Amino acid sequence: MSVHMVAKKVVQFRMTNASAKRVLAQIAEDSGKVVFTSHAIQRMKQRHITRTQVLNCLRRGLITEAPLRDVHGNWTLRIERYACGENIGCAVAIEDGLERSIVITAFWVTP
Repeated sequence: MSVHMVAKKVVQFRMTNASAKRVLAQIAEDSGKVVFTSHAIQRMKQRHITRTQVLNCLRRGLITEAPLRDVHGNWTLRIERYACGENIGCAVAIEDGLERSIVITAFWVTP
């Protein structure tokens, strides 16, 4: 009689702020892994926000809206960081495989 081992896929049901921050910082260290939507690029031009500011936000920001799964299976969240005398905010998605992040939009946060 033989025993067969079946590999089981571990499914993560929730991503914590701490793990999202760690994953985002790691992804943002390689700017080639950060994708900007056309909407994000348009809003960044309109609001005079640079890619460098967004990357710094992803690397060192504070998560202000916890990660939630979207309809595509990605983790979406909001992150903010103080830059150029103001707070910058980004809506970002972490792809399901944790290999890339997608910047959905960027904005200045007003008090």
